[in-house]
Amino acid sequence: MLACDAPSAVGGPMHAVVARRTRSEAGEWQAFVRDGSLHLQAGDEPPVFVSDGVLPEVSFAPDGTSLVYAREERGQSDLWRLALPDGEPERLLAWPSSEDRPAHGPDGELVFVSGVTGLAALWSLDLATGATRQLTNVGLEHAPRAPGRPPRGFEPPPDAETLRWDDDGVHWVADLRAWTVVP
Repeated sequence: MLACDAPSAVGGPMHAVVARRTRSEAGEWQAFVRDGSLHLQAGDEPPVFVSDGVLPEVSFAPDGTSLVYAREERGQSDLWRLALPDGEPERLLAWPSSEDRPAHGPDGELVFVSGVTGLAALWSLDLATGATRQLTNVGLEHAPRAPGRPPRGFEPPPDAETLRWDDDGVHWVADLRAWTVVP
C-alpha cells in the first residue's frame, strides 16, 4: 500500500489517498488501483485507464500475459481478466455473490474468495477449462452454529495483504493465524 502526498505514477498528488501498486513477475507491467480506478503501465509508457469500481487486489498471470481483478457493481464484485497488452476485459464468473482477492497459481489456476455458499471460502478456477472447485469450508454452509459465530471447522478468508500461492499450496493469514490449503 502507498500513502503519500507526492505525485503518483497515475497523475496528480495523492493527498493521503491510499493506492495500491502491483507489478507483474517479470516487472514489465504495473497495475495501480486508486480510488477504485485501475490503471496499467508498461515500462516507461504513460499509465492507461482500464476500469472503475475495481477492488485493490490485482493478480498478474505468472507469464505476464494477463491480469485478473475484481470489479464491483451494484454492491457485488465479479472477477474480470484482461489479456495484455491490449485485450478487452472479460468477466470470468457471474455468480450471484461477490468474488474477490484473486491470486494466480503456478499451474494456470486462480484462487479467489467467494461467498456463493453463504460462507466466505477459497475457490479455485482453472483458467483453461473454466472448472471451479471449493477449497475451504466445504459442506459447512448448513452446519449448526451459535448465533453470531461461524460453524466449527470454518477457515476464515485471507486478509487483503497475505494471500499467496506457491508449489506447496495456498497460504494466507486471518484471525491472527497462518493458514494453508493444498488444492
